[in-house]
Amino acid sequence: MEAPRYHAYDEVAMIIARAENANEGPRRVRRSTARFGLLHLLTGLALLLSLGVAADGPTLTGSAACAQAAAGEDPAEVRLACQPGRERGNLVDGYNLALGLRLQDPEASLGHLRWAADGGLPEAAHVYGNLLLDEGEPERGLAQLAAAAQAGLVAAQYDYATALLETRGPDQRDTILYWYAQAAANGDQSARYNLGVLHLEGHLGSRDPILAWAWFSSLDALEGHPQVYRLVNRLAREMSSQERRRAEDLRDTLKRDPMAFFE
Repeated sequence: MEAPRYHAYDEVAMIIARAENANEGPRRVRRSTARFGLLHLLTGLALLLSLGVAADGPTLTGSAACAQAAAGEDPAEVRLACQPGRERGNLVDGYNLALGLRLQDPEASLGHLRWAADGGLPEAAHVYGNLLLDEGEPERGLAQLAAAAQAGLVAAQYDYATALLETRGPDQRDTILYWYAQAAANGDQSARYNLGVLHLEGHLGSRDPILAWAWFSSLDALEGHPQVYRLVNRLAREMSSQERRRAEDLRDTLKRDPMAFFE
């Protein structure tokens, strides 16, 4: 399950302010909210992880009793239900143990989280990577996020691209665009929005308003978000007929397959 993040458009009026007023500051890409202190995750995450995660390698199915105890956050119950699985090498039970102890015993919680992340549990690597970034350890944090992204965790794909953008910038242009596109291909609308912002503002190189329009226009239910819709219309008015046709072709392609951008 994905760690909670900004939903696309929740602050879109501020983000597109520059398009509405040339005197305003630049647009910003969506930043993850997975970084919000030690393991402040939704308790429902533990319950869902008890159902198991399809993957090769280490055991990735936790016990229902451990998940339920972690959701209740009674440290004694959490240890009783989760510690046996943790000692047997069950990554999900170890992760849920970290979740259940996050408030009462944050030091132990962090240790269990690190163990589950290093053992290959993508959800743990995702959260641990963001914590490392917040602690000023970008190399280790990026490595954890990369592992989670490569394992197919969509939120980690988004966060890895965002973290690279924040810490590496244009030097990692192709990697940033690749992981945002991968997240977009897996249904992440915020990733599509960010790709539009990056190309419109030229954060990673030269500006490309046509490609920016294509990414913005590929968003689902665009008409339901008037500020973005207004920005799309503004960009369209600035295009020639030939540019508009090219932009529409790009939009149709990206809507079907965001990874076509890299072919």
